[in-house]
Amino acid sequence: MSVREMKDIDPIGEVKVADNPDDSCIDSPSELVSGIHDDPKKGQAALRKFDKWLVPVAFGFMVLSSFNRNNLGNARIFGLDEDLGLKGGMFGNLTTIVSVTQIVFEVPWVIAVKRYGANRALGAALLMWSVIMFGTAFVKTYT
Repeated sequence: MSVREMKDIDPIGEVKVADNPDDSCIDSPSELVSGIHDDPKKGQAALRKFDKWLVPVAFGFMVLSSFNRNNLGNARIFGLDEDLGLKGGMFGNLTTIVSVTQIVFEVPWVIAVKRYGANRALGAALLMWSVIMFGTAFVKTYT
């Protein structure tokens, strides 16, 4: 993309083409920066577009996260604690460990995604989760 085209980009993503290329010619990048104007209407349009697309996706992830947290309760209703031979507060201890682990690793996860990018962070998470799930195959009792 040329500097001329960069000057004519609308914040919403539409490229405006100049009628006469000589009229909009920019000699240096500093002229491009000095020519930036804050248009409140375009800013609000960009925020509406952001809200239209990102908020529903974030809401969907929150719903899926709550399903994940509720699955232990559903498993207990269907007899998980009896199948594993859990007695007394053992099931409560397990749910506490799961919840605390989710809370503790939430912030490092966000930092890892920002620092290393989503591809690397998801790859590392998949590898770690695989190792943890492989380790659970060797657990035979609560103690």
